[in-house]
Amino acid sequence: MKTIGSHLLCELTGCQRSHLTSVAFVEREIRAAAAKANATVLNGYFHQFSPEGVSGLLCLAESHISIHTWPETGYAAIDIYTCGDSAMPRKAIEHLIEVFEAKNDHVVEITRGVHDDGGRYVSVPATRAQVESAEVNTTPVYTATPAVMRAPGRTLKRYTPQPLM
Repeated sequence: MKTIGSHLLCELTGCQRSHLTSVAFVEREIRAAAAKANATVLNGYFHQFSPEGVSGLLCLAESHISIHTWPETGYAAIDIYTCGDSAMPRKAIEHLIEVFEAKNDHVVEITRGVHDDGGRYVSVPATRAQVESAEVNTTPVYTATPAVMRAPGRTLKRYTPQPLM
């Protein structure tokens, strides 16, 4: 089976509030994460909410990175989708976990555009039963350095859809 890309759905909690409040910090670090992922930034837009919070999006040649922050709860939701063989989305999330000083991270990776040599694509989402019965890692999925290691959390293993028979 071949794939088109990798989609990381990331939840960071216990983040440094000041980092989640600053649109300048968020934009700088999302751009740095794109660079670490070896991605090409085409355009970006970042918005500062009042009284606090940031939403931002980078359009990449390889796809996109988006972020939404809730400083009042120390939470950031991050979406990283990359296509092709040169991008390294895990490097991006490792960077963001470290710079936002997240105490906990939950990262789910979905393989996108799964297809066979005949060009047959699989576009079947996980069923509730598949999600509920999925194997669970008891250790974090991604860590940048030993300094970023965290206590075990409930993180689903990578899910790759299978072709319909």
